[in-house]
Parts: sequence; structure tokens; C-alpha cells
Amino acid sequence: MADVKKIFEKVTSDAEVQIKQLIEDRKLLRSLFLEEAEKQNEKTKELITNLLKDTSFGESEEDDISYTFEADLYRFIGDWYKNNICGSVPSGVVHDILLSLDESSRRNIEARLLTERKDTLRQIVKSSFWYFSDIVYLDDRAIQKCLREIDNATLAKALKGAEYTVINKITRNMSKRAATMLLEDMEYMGPVRKKDVYEAQEEFIRIVKKLEEKGEIVVAIPASDDELVV
Repeated sequence: MADVKKIFEKVTSDAEVQIKQLIEDRKLLRSLFLEEAEKQNEKTKELITNLLKDTSFGESEEDDISYTFEADLYRFIGDWYKNNICGSVPSGVVHDILLSLDESSRRNIEARLLTERKDTLRQIVKSSFWYFSDIVYLDDRAIQKCLREIDNATLAKALKGAEYTVINKITRNMSKRAATMLLEDMEYMGPVRKKDVYEAQEEFIRIVKKLEEKGEIVVAIPASDDELVV
């Protein structure tokens, strides 16, 4: 195994230099902005001045930067852990196996992880049971509850490139006017980065899981070898 301590020491040493550079660069930008603001009309000058006044951007003390860095680092480690459990090659095999198991086996694994007090792993494994396309398995009541929790812009982005069955499942649970506006938003937003689409879809999935945890909806996804009976 790699010497994690040495790697961490090198990364934090490099990060310290980068953070110092960031603070110095922000100070420079602040002074340049204030200098150029003096050349603008009063309205623009006031806007720039207020924006800088209301933030810590470029001020001598910017403690929030170190806190932000720490939060981002924790988030990165969390994402790295999650991706290497279920989300990336070759760990994607975990995801494929979980999807091939029936519900009883999935529950057995989840129960064992609960017994072993592996809550983080349990949550990650549980999240691997769900795809955005699984929306089609939600009943209309569940869909309507989810729609109350998500804004239209995020929903439109999530549906970009989605299968017709998924889009239809969503739109038929909306009013005719709302559905029309949603489809127009999807058309007018033009090309969207895959990363942004995936993030929007993940937000919808988070809503589904939150409502499921609260017991407000029931998510019943059939095993991969089961046929869906409508």
C-alpha cells in the first residue's frame, strides 16, 4: 500500500503554497477592481464597491478560504471512497453484482453491513441499487412528491438525453401547462455538459432516497430478471 502519510504531507505542503498564492492573487484583483471602479459611472462604481464590501474577497484576512479548502478536501476524500467502492472501474463490478441480485439478497447484505456497523458502506451500497432510469418504476404518487422537491431548471437538465419512457413518466404527472414549459426549457437550453446532466440526475435520486427514508414513498425496483407487470 502507498505511504499515505507521505502523500498527504506532500499534498498539504503544495496546498499551503497554493492557498498563499490564491490570497495574494485575490488581493491583487481587489485592488485592480477598485482602481478601475473609479473610472466607471457612479452606478457601476457603487455596484463594484458594494460587491467587494459585502464579501471578504481580497481582504487581508480571509480565514474562510482555509475552511473552504478543508471542506473541499473532506468532500474529495468522500467522493474518492464512494467511487472506488461502487463507481469506478474495476470497482464497477460491485455495482453490476448488486443489480444482478434479487431484493432478498440485497436486504441480506444491507442487514449484515448494519450488524457490522458499516453505516457509510451500507449507505453507498444501498445507493448503488438505483439508476435515474428507474424513475419508471415509481408510482404516480411518488413521482408527484418528488416533483414538489425539485426546481424546474434542475429537472429539465436531468431529463436532457433521457429515454422517452422516463420523460413521459415525468410529464404525465404534471399539468399540461407545466409539462409544456418543461419540454420548452429542455429545448431552449441547448447542449448541456454530461457532468451537469449527471449532477442534476443525482439531485433527483437524492430526493427519491430522502422521501423513501422518511417513508413517504415506496421504491420497488424489480430484479434484473423480472418482468415489469403494469
